[in-house]
Formats: sequence, C-alpha cells, structure tokens
Amino acid sequence: MNKKTQTIFVAVFAIMLTLSPGLLTAAGQKKEINQKNIAAKSPNLLEENANQIIGTWFATVSMRNCQTNEVLRSFPVLNTFQQGGTMMETSRSLANRSPGLGVWERISGNTYKSIFIFFRSNPDGTDNGYQKVKRQHMLDGKTLTTVATFENFNPQGVLTSTGCATETATRVVE
Repeated sequence: MNKKTQTIFVAVFAIMLTLSPGLLTAAGQKKEINQKNIAAKSPNLLEENANQIIGTWFATVSMRNCQTNEVLRSFPVLNTFQQGGTMMETSRSLANRSPGLGVWERISGNTYKSIFIFFRSNPDGTDNGYQKVKRQHMLDGKTLTTVATFENFNPQGVLTSTGCATETATRVVE
C-alpha cells in the first residue's frame, strides 16, 4: 500500500471511528423502540427475533489445513455486526493489515453469512494486495461458530492463494 493510499485509508478509518459511536447509539435506540413495538403486537415475534447476530463478538480464529482440518495457528479477533447488514472485523495486530470491512445477512433461522475484505501490507509498508474472507455462521445461544474460506490477491488483483479457517466467538456484553 503506497503512502498516499495509507493516508487516505487512515483518514477514512478515523472518520468512521469518530462517527461510529453516534451511529451505533442511534441504531441501538431504534432497535429498542422497534422491539417494544413488536412485543406489544406479538410476544412471539420478539422471541423469534431475539437470537440476533447484531453486536460485537470476541472470537478465536483457527487457520486450518483445508485437506486435513489440522489447526495451523490461532489468534483473537473482534467482529462487529451492525443493524442494517454491515460489519467490521479487526485482528490484534494491524501492522501488516487493515481492519476488515464487509456485509452480513441472515440465511435462515440462526444461520448467517458474511463477507469482508482487508488490505495487506509488506513489513516495509508497501502494498501486498488484499484478502477476501467468506464465512457462514451458526448462532447457538451465546456462542457463534463460524466456518470460513479466504482468498489472497496480489496488488494487481490476481488470486495467489486460498485457505480455510474456523472461529468460535462469544458476545461482548457489559
């Protein structure tokens, strides 16, 4: 990633972080009002919508050998699924990558899917392309279990490698 692209990315990310608390608060307030309206109309509708992926999740990602399913390495990440279908993902170390930005949707019941992309950098700060991650999530009570595939692309957008991963996450709550 060249210096101009990095500067633009950092500026956009800083603006997003500045605006996020207000937007998330407004979204949360709207959801609360909507849930009260739903509960007044039908208690069953509220129960059906109670098992939501919306919120922030602390996850452990396990990179796996796609053929043997052997764990190659594990690391922590945070995933935030926002009302409206957008999501953010961030890893503990952002030295060689940007946060992931993407979208999610409910497939049916407690099954969801998401896709996000993050930029990669070489140790010297130069552009190393990007990674696209496709995931399927299963929400079971307080646990979010995920199966993922990913594709790595070079700076010219050419696919260079693929891989597999799993995640187990718990919701971040007060």
